[in-house]
Amino acid sequence: IAMSSRKVLILIIAAVAMLSSCSITRHVPDGQYLLDDVKIVVDDNETIKQADLINYLRQQPNHEVLGGMKLQLMVYNISGRDSTSRFNRWIRRIGSAPVVYDPVLTDASVTQLTKALQNRGYLHSHVTADTFARPDKKKIKVQYNVTTNSPHYISSIAYNIPNDTIRD
Repeated sequence: IAMSSRKVLILIIAAVAMLSSCSITRHVPDGQYLLDDVKIVVDDNETIKQADLINYLRQQPNHEVLGGMKLQLMVYNISGRDSTSRFNRWIRRIGSAPVVYDPVLTDASVTQLTKALQNRGYLHSHVTADTFARPDKKKIKVQYNVTTNSPHYISSIAYNIPNDTIRD
């Protein structure tokens, strides 16, 4: 069975990406970090999972496939620094740019996670973010620590409506 030429080209690019782009931080500017991993750890509540809260994060790392390989980032790293080159622009469209860590987005994620927990009834929840930087590799990991505390429940609701028509 013959594969289309486009599929062959993509496979060749993927193979070249894996071989030529050893450093996935190639396009990360100096003094900044590639967001390598994000975890949400819920300390005191087994009913709330990381998957329930992941959509509230403002910044997530590059997509991983095949057991942790960032293939789209590797393809992006094939491109050179010359943005006028057609080949570089084409490769960058196929690939995915590196996600550079932004502390402002981390703070916004803490706020969003807190609001999401409050909407679920955990009014005294507490969320913090810890970062683990590796300056030698230009990578950073972010861990959000969530303490939900006990939820608030409404035990009863009473209505006092004096008008009979509206009450019915």
